[in-house]
Amino acid sequence: MAGFKLDEAWTHAAVAGEDLSAKINYLVKMNSSGEIVLAGADEKALGTLFEGGAAGAAVTVAFGAILKVVASAAIAKGARVKVAAGGKGVTGTTNPVGMALSSCAADGEVISVAVVG
Repeated sequence: MAGFKLDEAWTHAAVAGEDLSAKINYLVKMNSSGEIVLAGADEKALGTLFEGGAAGAAVTVAFGAILKVVASAAIAKGARVKVAAGGKGVTGTTNPVGMALSSCAADGEVISVAVVG
């Protein structure tokens, strides 16, 4: 049986509301001005930064399906993932982003997260 791969996420381009040039795979949100900024602890995230840029520059956000997320601590495969301080992911159930499809052992590691409610 032949297989195929669907796109893992959708993308949206917008203006950065802060310097996001070194924040690829961090969880982000849209501020009240429609600009993309890092999501804070327990906030609802729009998605993860796919292409970064300086404040005022165009950036791309990936959302839906499967996202790459920078972790702030160890996360077990299958755990619910929410936003931690500074736009990183952490285990938790307050405004969860999704479920970890892979695990990590430390801050700064990147995991795959299935976006589920």
